[in-house]
Amino acid sequence: MKKGADAYPLLCLIKNLSTMKRIFTTLLLSGMILFPGLTNAQTDITPSRYDFSAQPLGAFSLDKQVAGANPPASDPDVIDHWNNGFISVGNPNMLNSTEFTDGGQGAILNSFFQIYDMGGDVGKVLMMKGNGSEYEYGTPGDPGFWLGWWNMSIYTDKDLTTSVAEQIDLGNDEATAEELATVRLRIVFHIHQNEISTTNKLFDILGYTYTNNHKQDESGTLDATVEFKSGDFTETTLDPITFEPVSTYAPDKWIACEYDFVAPEEPGTPLRFTLRFGGNANNTTLMIKEITMTANPTGEPMETEELTLAADPVATSVNPVESENSFTAYSAQGRLTLENVKVGSEVTIYSMTGSIVEMATAHVPSLSFSLPNGMYIVKAGTETQKVVVQ
Repeated sequence: MKKGADAYPLLCLIKNLSTMKRIFTTLLLSGMILFPGLTNAQTDITPSRYDFSAQPLGAFSLDKQVAGANPPASDPDVIDHWNNGFISVGNPNMLNSTEFTDGGQGAILNSFFQIYDMGGDVGKVLMMKGNGSEYEYGTPGDPGFWLGWWNMSIYTDKDLTTSVAEQIDLGNDEATAEELATVRLRIVFHIHQNEISTTNKLFDILGYTYTNNHKQDESGTLDATVEFKSGDFTETTLDPITFEPVSTYAPDKWIACEYDFVAPEEPGTPLRFTLRFGGNANNTTLMIKEITMTANPTGEPMETEELTLAADPVATSVNPVESENSFTAYSAQGRLTLENVKVGSEVTIYSMTGSIVEMATAHVPSLSFSLPNGMYIVKAGTETQKVVVQ
């Protein structure tokens, strides 16, 4: 680093570049810089990691486990390990680590997550399936999870996140600054629970700053949160004998929730949206179809909206996606045949409820099993495929 007078031009250049970046971000968010397809002031700033439709099928590993309800204030791992997005989970019984190899509660919870193709109107989802979940699709996670509550946090891109203070420094009035610093989270999801509950909260949502300040309302108290339960995914019919109302699981019912958060503090730091889970993970399957983040959103957020989305996972499982050099699986006349299996691999066939149907060691590249008609998950070594036997 240069010293004295020689360093002055360099410091001016650094300062000017920083100012130019701040002004560019402001112009982008305010709509004064236009790009093809950008027709209004609001800007999609969703990190690509949250675009589950573009993620490969199979296990989905989170980015960090933290030993507490909240990540450390100004957690450097969010910046240092940014992966076009960042997802962390936390509870005092977890470790503070970006690894999930310890076999503890964080590692077990990490095994619940996967990308699964539900087909139909739904498509790929981020699925969290507990070890005891009776949902018919997806692979259950490892056993041994006993936590009563835990939190999952997702972050905005720091380079696309401004703040009220920054916008006021750039000459905007307070109302305009607040609009430009607002980020709207939208999440579309579905919950299946073994026993439907209209009282037990599965999760709610809160916004936080990078330094762990909660979203606050005008009175300075925590903003009211919207809670979601498995009972939200039911339909009510009348019992034909008693004529009493009966709640039954509605597989095509999804919920969209929007939540606005305003960053009051320093710019260039990510905002955090946290899903606070109240337990019941072992007997629950959560599917998240969509997470989007919009800067400078127009209009008021839609708190909740019910959507009808019909899945068709059986259709997607007939032609499983195969990676290079993976094994092939096909069925004929009630027999499942596997070919190109790596010799020495352990082969396990699961039902869609997660129970083991067959186990074998591949001593040759081709194996065959007699199975009842149905859909199965086949794991050979580290490769996993879905197949329909008919």
